[in-house]
Amino acid sequence: MPEHLLQPPVVQVLPTARTPLTAAGRPRTIFNPTIGDHASFLQSTEETGGESILIRIELPAHGGARVARHIHLQSKETFVVTEGELTIEKGTEVLVLKVGDSAVVPPGVHHRYRSASDLPCIFEVDIRPAGRTEDGLRVIYGLARDGRTGPDSVPRNPLELALAAQYSDIYLTTLPVWVQRAVFGVLGSIARMLGRDRRFARYLKPERTLPD
Repeated sequence: MPEHLLQPPVVQVLPTARTPLTAAGRPRTIFNPTIGDHASFLQSTEETGGESILIRIELPAHGGARVARHIHLQSKETFVVTEGELTIEKGTEVLVLKVGDSAVVPPGVHHRYRSASDLPCIFEVDIRPAGRTEDGLRVIYGLARDGRTGPDSVPRNPLELALAAQYSDIYLTTLPVWVQRAVFGVLGSIARMLGRDRRFARYLKPERTLPD
């Protein structure tokens, strides 16, 4: 028998068990119809004790072309491409990552990502610290599914935009960050007084309670 047929099968070890729910009982994979991507939390906030989150993004060909340039004030992102090709605009740089390539975006650096090729792209992004980024992404993706965001996936309603920014640590590049923080602070307080934050519960609640 040929020697290669005697070799044991290669077993791929994933970062976490591929269960449909996270440790908090929430869906592991969420979908954003505006971008057309699926985001799977390989390691959720609860599963790392808040240290980080690890997300696998499945981006369609030419997906993300309208994703807004943005800034994270607190978190560092590390991108690793596992399939296809990913273009990252990082400050004044344009990086084209292929399979196995990685890029780090420190806090405070303007950036966006997109697939500029004719093939889908799959990449993983490690975000540290986790903060409430997972909650923010779940809210933004949920608003997109409900048709409450623009083509760039930014919430249309100013009150919802303020809360989403505070949750996700995502700020746009169209205004100075200090202006956004001041304005979003006021709008966020108004949104909470009006109960807008309670409306987000449907995006954040667990599908079921997991056993201890």
